[in-house]
Amino acid sequence: EPAVGAAASWLSDLAKSAVTAIQDEYRLTFEDHCCHLVELRPNLLVAEFPSRAKRHWLASRLNREFGADYIVVNLSGQLYDTTEFEGPVMDVVMSGCVPPLDVLLRLCVSTHKWLGSSSSRCLIVHGGRARSATSSSNAFGPVVALVAAYLSWAGLAASPNLGMLDVCIACRVQDNSLWPSQRRYLSYFEVLQRGLAKTINRHPRKLSRLVFVGLGGDDVHRFLELWQQETLLFHADFDTPEAMGAVFLVDTLCTGDLSIRVSRAATRDRKAELEMQVCFHTSFHESFIRFLYTQIDSPRGQVHDGCAIDVYFEASAEPGVEDDDRELLAASVAAAAAVNGPRPAPAEVETETPAEGGPAFFDLAAGDAEDPPEDATAPPSSKSKRTVFAPDDIDAFFDDL
Repeated sequence: EPAVGAAASWLSDLAKSAVTAIQDEYRLTFEDHCCHLVELRPNLLVAEFPSRAKRHWLASRLNREFGADYIVVNLSGQLYDTTEFEGPVMDVVMSGCVPPLDVLLRLCVSTHKWLGSSSSRCLIVHGGRARSATSSSNAFGPVVALVAAYLSWAGLAASPNLGMLDVCIACRVQDNSLWPSQRRYLSYFEVLQRGLAKTINRHPRKLSRLVFVGLGGDDVHRFLELWQQETLLFHADFDTPEAMGAVFLVDTLCTGDLSIRVSRAATRDRKAELEMQVCFHTSFHESFIRFLYTQIDSPRGQVHDGCAIDVYFEASAEPGVEDDDRELLAASVAAAAAVNGPRPAPAEVETETPAEGGPAFFDLAAGDAEDPPEDATAPPSSKSKRTVFAPDDIDAFFDDL
């Protein structure tokens, strides 16, 4: 009889699970119109990329549930028409696959203050669109990085790494869905949160050369780009596709958020695709950095064992251009607030730096077809919408609300 009772209980639980799954699928298909929204906290949601086919339904749902009392943070790096959204949309200009570090800090501070002023307010965050099941477009990675940093700063997680695990569990993704660069920025955030480093008042340094180890020798055409946030600092072709390894004399002043990107194409007339990428902040590294293959973003899994990127810096005697006073002040306040936080930090703080693993794929919009480019002549939204490049842009965004 005990065995029969256990079997009956198991069958009952199985039936309940099946009913719940059917109800969830019905709600997603017919009520939410396939617009995925994950509730991490009552006032913190994660959404899929609002493709043209789903944008109307997502806007209708947000308007119905929150009126105009919500903010959408766009981490996709793509602009889209926001006319139907009653709440404002913040377009964050990315540094590769991560928000610029000072922007990340300031966003945590300002968002927490804005949410705390009213229980009816809500923050919705989305990334880009996952392209296919055979390549990791990392659509979800920037969202995890931002929300994990926020949960840690707000005292809702003991560390950014544990915040990352919370977000991944809630969204039913593996924790290795983040690229190495995004894990690196969470490590930066934890160091800043503890007051062990600063990112402001740093003079530019000269990036003298870049060395690529174990790359090439396969007759594939490649080119290199060095970006400082949204500014292209250096561009060059790999001159000899049949040669293994390459050295580039860059000799360029830079500071802050940098990204090194290598793109490839089978032939020179073919469209290039991103093969590897490294995003980092100069404040956390000395005159030499070696990024091993496990520390390099590999969108298509093409970075192999033995591949590495070496970065060489020289101290520069040139003071560089002084930061704009308002931007410098905003960054200073963000750095101080990241250390202090809204309340005392939890007693348990993880000290081990998370390992930087390879990418995985999480498709937030698996059924979507590729959208055609947005119409550049479309009328601008009548709602508040700003593009965020720097911390002072975040201040201006919230001042306009």
